[in-house]
Amino acid sequence: MKIRNLLTTSIALVLASCAYNPEKYVNISKEKVLPRASFEMDCPEEEIEVKVLTENEVGYPETLGLTGCNQKLVYMRLDGETDWFLNFDSKRKNE
Repeated sequence: MKIRNLLTTSIALVLASCAYNPEKYVNISKEKVLPRASFEMDCPEEEIEVKVLTENEVGYPETLGLTGCNQKLVYMRLDGETDWFLNFDSKRKNE
């Protein structure tokens, strides 16, 4: 019984380590945010720099800073959400 529990735990840890990939999520986040930011900033995507400003406890981004065409925007991800939302305070500072 102990060996079976140990084996089950080992398999679970291996699977969890394969699923944990913050860098992949950073790239996915950039892909989601860039088209919208390009529209809002009236700036080509290739001229927008994306920087992770804050991360959660496991390394996934929570806020992204976008800079391009002499503007700055901040996008936020709410806990448990995969969508990104514009922080309107950052939009007002540019106007």
